[in-house]
Amino acid sequence: MATKPALLVEVETDEGVVGLGEAAHFGGPLASTKALIEGELRAHLVGEDPNDIEWLWEQMHQRAYKHARGGVVIAAMSGIDIALWDLRGKAAGMPVWRLLGGYRRRVPAYATGGFYAEGKGIRELCGEMESYCRHGFRAVKMKVGRNSEIEGSPLRAMPHRGVCEASLADDLARVRAVREAIGPDVRLMVDANGAWDVPTAVKMGRAMEPLDIYWYEEPVCPDDLRGSAEVARKLATPVAGYETCTYGRIGFRDYIEAKAVHFVQPDVAWAGGLTECLKIAHMAQAWNLPLAPHIHGSAVAVAAAA
Repeated sequence: MATKPALLVEVETDEGVVGLGEAAHFGGPLASTKALIEGELRAHLVGEDPNDIEWLWEQMHQRAYKHARGGVVIAAMSGIDIALWDLRGKAAGMPVWRLLGGYRRRVPAYATGGFYAEGKGIRELCGEMESYCRHGFRAVKMKVGRNSEIEGSPLRAMPHRGVCEASLADDLARVRAVREAIGPDVRLMVDANGAWDVPTAVKMGRAMEPLDIYWYEEPVCPDDLRGSAEVARKLATPVAGYETCTYGRIGFRDYIEAKAVHFVQPDVAWAGGLTECLKIAHMAQAWNLPLAPHIHGSAVAVAAAA
């Protein structure tokens, strides 16, 4: 991944204090999210009290409800919401994690890598994953699923179809090699980014089970709730997801009730900001499920998720 753009959001009070947030833009141009923030959501905020975060969230959500309930709207709301929480932390003179009731001084982290690239073979892949371990990471995640021959693969609709593709056998070989390279004591997660159908996801999941995969992320399309539940039911490896389920607590409620996920993975810049992700976290806790926030943004999103 040569570049990683970010859409940062600033909310300024009449006293000149600025809160900083980040809005997801995945799947489309940054300009679309920017236009929504400036052309629609901004009008719901100007002149309001920035301390009324829950009220402002509901205003943005309910006023956009009939023409958009997820996707770019909730991503734009996320950036604003994170900025509002940043403002509250600055006003209170406290870090936001304390305002939210947090108590941990440290949180576990894993390294995401293992992306496909031209000229990147198994030797280069293993070297990359080993480098994360040398930097102190005790958990690493890699990509699988770049196989457009699978029926329903999202790659078939992508402009970069055919670039850096792999067969299912190639993917298994990649995962086996990484497990051997990092050893048995480092947690290994795999992320299919919703690339497979249920039969393929089950087949690949069973083939990877001897490799002690810590979680199996987005094995099927995020819209296939029953499919994810079927994969979870048939495998010993826990299913993780679905950051692309962007309709906040409503979407995650459905995944949790269907037993379609074990590791619950909202993205704070994509699922409604801190206000909504806190509700998702409490819902996961009620079902005795671990939360593993997804992040694919800048340091602002990382700080918000932590």
